[in-house]
Amino acid sequence: MTENEEMRDLEIRLSLDPWDVDAYIEKAMLLNDRGKQEEVSQCLETAEIITGGIEDDLERKTIQSTIYFVRSKLEQEDPQKYLANLGIVIQLRASEEHVGYAYELLGDHFLKREEFDLATEAYCAAFQTMPTAEVLYKWAASYYKNDDYLGTLIVLFQHKEMGATESRFPILRAYAEYKLGNIKNATEELGNARELGKLEADQEELFAYLLKEPQENQGTW
Repeated sequence: MTENEEMRDLEIRLSLDPWDVDAYIEKAMLLNDRGKQEEVSQCLETAEIITGGIEDDLERKTIQSTIYFVRSKLEQEDPQKYLANLGIVIQLRASEEHVGYAYELLGDHFLKREEFDLATEAYCAAFQTMPTAEVLYKWAASYYKNDDYLGTLIVLFQHKEMGATESRFPILRAYAEYKLGNIKNATEELGNARELGKLEADQEELFAYLLKEPQENQGTW
């Protein structure tokens, strides 16, 4: 379906049901792709007005939360507005999934800005409400990027059952172990990763290096 066909479909939906909040939200996203910001704002404002009249508290909060997710996406070039929109999603607490995803997006935002402490806090909060392997990896990696290698290992070992079949987890543990000077552990972790999936060229190089002279080359990579 082309964009024009999608827009026609949405217009038909709205003509049949002027209270179709989802249609307004979808229309706002299509209009944003076309750069029509004023019409985007009008659609989202209309969606908010309609949502305000919904009596069921959970349904109302869920739709409001979705609207602010959309706003955050549309306004992500403005850090203040982006953070404010995600903050509202968290305050609404429509669902654990919404709250967790909002915290994950906050973590991504802070990580890009190299605000590692804030990124770690956000990913930690995300994991408390949405404990997925992806969030766990981001949480541990944020410690690593902040040169907190012990923190990386603690997080990963506390939840070792997650991502047990993914090579990226033992790879991250291997690099953290190596940074701490634990050559034997680093070598074992890279070996584990190799069994789970193909290593990148630099990882294979490090693995071969550690196997060659594990005692003499400590800390020289």
